[in-house]
Amino acid sequence: MTGIDWLRNHTPTVLRPALGALHRLADNHLIGDKSFIERQYVDFFGEIPDLAQPRTFNEKVQWRKLYDRRPLYQLLSDKVAVRDYLAARVGPDYLVPMLGVFEKPKDIPWAELPTPYVIKAAHGCGWNLFVHDSAEADPSGLTRTLRRWLKTNYYYQGREWAYKDIPRRLIIERFIGPGREAPEDFKIFCFDGVPQAIYLLRDRFTRPTITWFDPAWARLPFGMKYPQGPARRTPSALAEMLAIARKLSQGFDFLRVDLYSVDGRVYCGELTIYPGCGLDRFTPPERDEWLGGFWKLPVAESKR
Repeated sequence: MTGIDWLRNHTPTVLRPALGALHRLADNHLIGDKSFIERQYVDFFGEIPDLAQPRTFNEKVQWRKLYDRRPLYQLLSDKVAVRDYLAARVGPDYLVPMLGVFEKPKDIPWAELPTPYVIKAAHGCGWNLFVHDSAEADPSGLTRTLRRWLKTNYYYQGREWAYKDIPRRLIIERFIGPGREAPEDFKIFCFDGVPQAIYLLRDRFTRPTITWFDPAWARLPFGMKYPQGPARRTPSALAEMLAIARKLSQGFDFLRVDLYSVDGRVYCGELTIYPGCGLDRFTPPERDEWLGGFWKLPVAESKR
């Protein structure tokens, strides 16, 4: 038992929120990136990651967080700035329609926003609010969440370096799913500009499933996070999505290109630098090393 665990167990209940805040403060400002990343990895997998000679995909994501800090990664992780990058590389028609960018919730013209829409934090991941009709648009309730996002530096949650200095803004986009359902999300794992694996995320907000395929749409025998989904016919837009993924991933040893296919149109979702924060559990576990085998890491310029 660590000292902080002993202290937590012997602290009166009323004081535990304050102790938790002190613990988070210590994590954020007193623990170096390498120590934090190793500790978080051990908490998830029960073993220390090999950062000197990483073999698995998850280990290589951790290595990238520490040692591959190209400024371009910050642009790709910024949900506002990346739009210009995507438009320049593949054209503006692949962008999800945007309704506005705001620095403060009070600047959002709630009554004027056409539903349905999605509010996202430009400087984080997984921070999304969905408003499907005007009855759901409670500005006071939404504002509390948005203010919390804007006060938070997402980098400290997993030491994903690219998020550290992204300007804190809110972006509102049109919701492009069918009805209230999220669109099918095609996440294409590209290595040196070559797509090697795809996972399809379906029914994200109801009964999510993840199904893995190779670029020829042959099903791969492994899973991750959610149950595997049912059989899926080859998407009519598969060739187009693979072409977009190749173009966007050129020049990167690894990049995950996230795309949607809705009513015959393809949209760019995100360009993902650190999938799952490098903490995804593959089943069987050997698939972690199989996927990592495609990733040829660059030589680190420095070891922070």
